Amino acid sequence: MPADRPLALIPVTDIGALAALVMQRRNEFAGCRIDLASDECTPRRIAELLTAATGRPIAHQEVPLAHARTRSADLAAMFAYFNGIGLDVDVDVAGLRRDYPEVGWHSFADWAGGRPWSTLLSPAAATHQ
Repeated sequence: MPADRPLALIPVTDIGALAALVMQRRNEFAGCRIDLASDECTPRRIAELLTAATGRPIAHQEVPLAHARTRSADLAAMFAYFNGIGLDVDVDVAGLRRDYPEVGWHSFADWAGGRPWSTLLSPAAATHQ
């Protein structure tokens, strides 16, 4: 991914919270389609936020699609789509937060800050993967 290509992001907890809200208010949501995201970040910004959350330097590095194809045609196709069309960056994140505050939307920084990085990045965790 190019460093400045925005991506729409959402943690699974926000998807579940909205799904629960939909189940509670079925009539309101019947027949509706809602594009979901709780944040929009570029790969460069994601690396910055992960650096802050983990305390370790993380840099974005774009990998050429040709190289990705040598590893996985499916992965390369996914990134070609993200690069060419995008990943739903038209989602109205501010509108979702305004209209459904009870979801408790998380930004990418919230998500990254809530992970137990010291445990996840410990040498013991690496041996169990």
